[in-house]
Amino acid sequence: MKIVANCGSFTLNGWRWKPLGKMLVVGEDNYGVNPVTRHKVIYAARIIIGLDVAGVPTHDIQDVMDAFAVLRQRQIYNMQLENKVTAYMGRDPSVAPSFVAQKGMWIDPRNKDQAQEDSVQIVVFSDLKGETPEMFQANMESIAEQMRIDFDQSGVILEHQKNGLVEQQVFFEA
Repeated sequence: MKIVANCGSFTLNGWRWKPLGKMLVVGEDNYGVNPVTRHKVIYAARIIIGLDVAGVPTHDIQDVMDAFAVLRQRQIYNMQLENKVTAYMGRDPSVAPSFVAQKGMWIDPRNKDQAQEDSVQIVVFSDLKGETPEMFQANMESIAEQMRIDFDQSGVILEHQKNGLVEQQVFFEA
């Protein structure tokens, strides 16, 4: 699958993140056609979340992947019930959502006790028929905030992207 999204290192308000592991594509075989080849404009979101709680390694990449899949699937189901979206573009709407996950390092130079923390990035594309860019942005913000709460994190970063370029970065703080 070709990925049109920024998945590299970045800095935001002193926080830094850098990818360290291999990219895991979840649900790639659910696509009838790669969404990158079907659309002139590709909207994506990238959520970056730490794996430690209070300095103690607590979660792993699979925990984050599972939580994201459940939250996104719930959104999709609710949007279908409200007739806001009809189906995935080129996909079976009953399967779990597709996304990319990758481990990395979350670096907080302000926190000398825990300057580095294992973390995960989730990159997801807006591939729902009927989900406007504004709906997608609001949905991703809802998921990022819920994951911050569920994983007991002091902060989570969300990037909104268009055609691989970052349009906005949002930091959700406790």
